[in-house]
Amino acid sequence: MSEQSNNDAAIEEIGTRLKHRITDYNTHSEERMKIIFEIGEYISEAKEKFSKDGNYQEWIKKTTNRSIMWCWEHKYLYENRDKYEAAKEWAVNNGNFSDEYLSVRGAKRLLKLHRRFLDQGSPSITKKPKKIKADIEAKLAEAEAELAKANGKLSKLLEFAGSLFDKITSGKAISIATAIESGPEGERGSAEIRLHHIASQNGIEPELLLECIRSVKAALSRGTRTAPRATDGQNHASM
Repeated sequence: MSEQSNNDAAIEEIGTRLKHRITDYNTHSEERMKIIFEIGEYISEAKEKFSKDGNYQEWIKKTTNRSIMWCWEHKYLYENRDKYEAAKEWAVNNGNFSDEYLSVRGAKRLLKLHRRFLDQGSPSITKKPKKIKADIEAKLAEAEAELAKANGKLSKLLEFAGSLFDKITSGKAISIATAIESGPEGERGSAEIRLHHIASQNGIEPELLLECIRSVKAALSRGTRTAPRATDGQNHASM
């Protein structure tokens, strides 16, 4: 038997195996990726058997009864099967692997996502929409909690700022701020203790309280009253 005859026989055998595997492709979905790789392997083997003058494309279309693109995709996945396994492991480790990646289109998408991850060093990008939504909602809840906490502090600070105008004539607040800023060391220590005491009574951080006193002091020095006053129904902060 001539070399050409041997080659033709090999192509015919590949064609027979290919047709059988395509039948399995349609009936054994749980082994879909294995079948996809085997179909790609047969298509790749057949291409190697054809000479440059051989009508490979016509043969593969007739044998598979599929388009050239369909054949190319299976051949591509077979040739990149190791990369697919690496991408699959990556997705599994991130808890994002699903059945959608057990198809030609899904496998190509997974390869693309994994390649982008390797090129850019980005975080997991195969998260399902539901998981992404859950993450966003969790972050939003955290942000809302922080905002509520900040608003509570601001409310207390504004209430204290308003009450401070009524107490400012006593000079207590101003004397505390003045002593901390420019008083002798002994006075500074005593003033800081008084500041922390007032802050504790009113639920305000000492640093914020000191800034509040400074603002009121500056406003009074300009002859204005820019700080908000507490309403008549509000209890004045303790000094």
